[in-house]
Amino acid sequence: MPPKLSFREKTELYCHEMKVLAMLILGSLARALKVDAVMMWEMFEDGVPSIRMNYYLPCPEPSKAIGFSPHSDADALTILYQFNYTDGLQIRKDGIWMPIRPIPNALIVNKGDIMEIFNNGIYRNIEHRATVNSTKERLSVATFYSCRLDTDLGPAPNLVGLPFFRLFQSSSTSRTSSLRG
Repeated sequence: MPPKLSFREKTELYCHEMKVLAMLILGSLARALKVDAVMMWEMFEDGVPSIRMNYYLPCPEPSKAIGFSPHSDADALTILYQFNYTDGLQIRKDGIWMPIRPIPNALIVNKGDIMEIFNNGIYRNIEHRATVNSTKERLSVATFYSCRLDTDLGPAPNLVGLPFFRLFQSSSTSRTSSLRG
């Protein structure tokens, strides 16, 4: 029988596997955008991951509570796992909030602000929110994946110029992150 892993070891293993998945998704995005895969790899290979566990208690009056207010994620990719398959995640599509029904053993991938800047708005970030349920708790784990801290972030060179107009200016992420500090 294999040795039991500690919570920390399980979390580190989970984060490692999410990084592998994130790099596979980013490679697929590079191919779809016809962006240099090496450039994409260098930008994200030593990227900044973070993880957040969300626990939403049942609320008898869900219309009077907010689970998580509307936002888009600042990172490149968010990979979300919903543990107990309780409704609550919604995305805004054409001005209407649409529920995302949990599918057992499925992951949800959101593109964030960094990815929208990198692809010059071709793939938009996703505005979303979390609502609470009247009878069930909701539990999820969000893994956020961002570029390296020293990245000069801007649209990929082949996505600027005809037929594409530049939607975003380039800036250094290290300068941006130090302003938040």
